[in-house]
Amino acid sequence: MTIYYPQNSSELASIVTSAGDTVLLRSGVIYSAASVPAGLMTPNNVTLGITGTGEKPVISGGVERSDWTYDAVNNVYSRPAYGSNVLGNVTEDGIPMKHIPWNTNIATTAPTMSSGVNGKYWSGSMTFDTVNFIVYIRPSVGLAAEHKYVVSESLYGINNTATSLNPKVDSISFTNISRHGLTFLNKKYSRISNCDFQVIGGMRSGGFYLGNGVELSAGCNGAETTDCRFWDIFDSAVTTQLYDSSPRILSDHLWKGLEVYRYGMHGVELSCQTLSYQYIRDVEVTDITSEDNGLGWSGDRNGAVVTCLTQGGTSRVSHCFASNIQGTNQKRLYLSLRTGGINGIQNSVGIGSYGEGPRSEQFGGLYAQTDLRKNITDNLAYVGSSWVDVTGDLSKNFTGL
Repeated sequence: MTIYYPQNSSELASIVTSAGDTVLLRSGVIYSAASVPAGLMTPNNVTLGITGTGEKPVISGGVERSDWTYDAVNNVYSRPAYGSNVLGNVTEDGIPMKHIPWNTNIATTAPTMSSGVNGKYWSGSMTFDTVNFIVYIRPSVGLAAEHKYVVSESLYGINNTATSLNPKVDSISFTNISRHGLTFLNKKYSRISNCDFQVIGGMRSGGFYLGNGVELSAGCNGAETTDCRFWDIFDSAVTTQLYDSSPRILSDHLWKGLEVYRYGMHGVELSCQTLSYQYIRDVEVTDITSEDNGLGWSGDRNGAVVTCLTQGGTSRVSHCFASNIQGTNQKRLYLSLRTGGINGIQNSVGIGSYGEGPRSEQFGGLYAQTDLRKNITDNLAYVGSSWVDVTGDLSKNFTGL
């Protein structure tokens, strides 16, 4: 077993881990996401953590750009993006710019772009030509040269699909990533703790937003993610998700002690994306604090703090329970839709008035659905007919209905 202490991005890029190795990033140092070795977390029992005191080390996919060309006809600035149809995000002075969907060409898109700011939520506006990979911005005020712009140019902070056991990631900050902050597949018993995820995701062709803080998918049974913070996430802060074309089961996840601020879709998403016998079960979501700002920042489409969702058919989400959820200014506190199982929420509060959103109901799934609730204050959405109020404690092992 070896302990590595990389001092900079180039030293990190040269690391080749073996089973049981530990990589300790230095407090306060910014490491380029492009320098993270593809196989860093491939062996069993690899730990990625921190050495030193102070600020967390940062894995960043952002590059500061000042090479903007002014287009006086359309009153926007532009620069070539990296060669991909997925642009991440652009921040102006550290605040995400408001995304404007691309509409054929800059002449038709520019009229929908805006200047101005909306507090900490967005500043100015940007768009992305998904054919020619050009980024366009309109500053919040004044000239582009008067601001600092950071463009996300790395798809992932950490992305590993190899089969392994017991990966650990502790006390790392991920920022300005254009797709997902941390993605694991085929990783049993992963432990992610005390990490921060800021400005994650972007949009691709058709104006579709994507980007999750933590995404755990096929093969990631027995995972625990605890005491992490997420803000300015384009899709979902965290997700237990299956999207395989073949039948899979994903189970035994714990999402605990999370703080989630401003996201496009869901705070915690438990989702089967296909119709072919996908099955997510036994997930506990507890002690979540969530605040959304409503429409206006990026690709806001839902705004549910906790969502259990399938596309119906033969997929199921079952025995997934949420407790001690505090949601402010959400479309709704909890959404369980077409899940084909027993799910529930207890001891939770949603406040604010940001829309009603869809209600919970079976909605055509092939399997029976029952949603349980206890001690819920949620004035943000209607309660669907499949809800059952209960008096006893809910748990992920509930088998009484």
